Amino acid sequence: MKQQTAILFFSRTAAEEANVKSFTSNKYREKNVVIADHLIQHSLDVAKNSGLPVFSFYSSKQKGDNFGERLANAIEEVYKKGFQKVIAIGNDCPSITSQLLSNVGKQLKEDKLILGPSLDGGVYLIGIDKSVYDRKSFLNLEWLKSSLKDTWEEYASEFFISLSWLRQETDIDSELDLFTYLQSSKSVLTCLLKRLFNKTSLINFSKYFFTTNSILLTRFTSQKAPPLTFL
Repeated sequence: MKQQTAILFFSRTAAEEANVKSFTSNKYREKNVVIADHLIQHSLDVAKNSGLPVFSFYSSKQKGDNFGERLANAIEEVYKKGFQKVIAIGNDCPSITSQLLSNVGKQLKEDKLILGPSLDGGVYLIGIDKSVYDRKSFLNLEWLKSSLKDTWEEYASEFFISLSWLRQETDIDSELDLFTYLQSSKSVLTCLLKRLFNKTSLINFSKYFFTTNSILLTRFTSQKAPPLTFL
């Protein structure tokens, strides 16, 4: 039977990521590029090892005037290839595993809309069935506002479907995000990133220890949902 589910890997290039994100001090741009490349390659490898078909959409292949349009157009391109279900991920959530993606693929056989929320209120994964995809409603989601979660709930209500939420995970958008992740993970990727981070970062670990934990506490207790930050 033909595979109905595909993964959409939606990402900037490593150089482009380094232009908009600082994983270490800004003076170490080359190291920022290397770290971004590790995150991108890790996410792509995880996707490919899931057993599901993978389609990569880097900036040069993305079409649209804003993030919502570019993502919508990419999802529609995958649907046009004959797939009925799409799992969209970016490059900034190293906690995503091949098993998770495989499980989401199976879950999409029953659920029509699955979202993975990040700890800062963004979304690290979107699993959506073609039957509940509506371009106009998708574009109207408030991607860059704190009301994003509410608009996803409204989207699900519009199609009378239940919205399934995965476990919250950390996404990596800054030096502090990377520091937090490195403190809690023991993966092979973590070992590689620690070598780069510890050699190049000017961050004061003792100074940021309490700051990091305060931020995490705020993320867990806050009821707001900051803008989408994945991809």
